[in-house]
Parts: sequence; C-alpha cells; structure tokens
Amino acid sequence: MRIIGKAIDRRLHWAELSPRDARQRVLADDSPPSFMDVLLNTCATTIEEPRPEEGRLQPPPLPA
Repeated sequence: MRIIGKAIDRRLHWAELSPRDARQRVLADDSPPSFMDVLLNTCATTIEEPRPEEGRLQPPPLPA
C-alpha cells in the first residue's frame, strides 16, 4: 500500500469489508450481480485453498 500510495502521491489505507458490504458497494457502481458473485466466490476459494507457489517474482529495485 505504501509503495502504491507513494507512486500516486496519496496516502492509502486498508479497510477490510464483509462480503455483504463489498457486494453492496460494487453493485452500487452498476456492476452485474453475477460478476460480484463470481468475484466473491473466487476470493473465498483462494483464501481457503491458496494456489501452490510456482516461483517467486523479484520486485524491481526502488529508485534512489
């Protein structure tokens, strides 16, 4: 979050939402309900059964 905030020159924070609240926010932006259902189900599955690591990505060096 800090790196993204620095890149866009904004202070960001993490706010965890319940699936119900997340669904309501996305639906308020005129997203189709089926999209939100797939997204929430995918997130829940990934948390319960993470994919095996297939190699580590190395982040690029930060500018001086």
